[in-house]
Amino acid sequence: MKSASISEAKNSLSALIERVKRGQTVLLTDRNKPVAKIVPIESGDGTDESDL
Repeated sequence: MKSASISEAKNSLSALIERVKRGQTVLLTDRNKPVAKIVPIESGDGTDESDL
């Protein structure tokens, strides 16, 4: 799993999204503490695009 600080994510969001599109998970941290995860949406997982 790739880890990135919030400031790193702001500077390289496009690259992080490309990783997620390839199936990787990205962990976002704030002062080295995990605060969020960006995960790929699996097809057929029940996620309705209109909810996004």
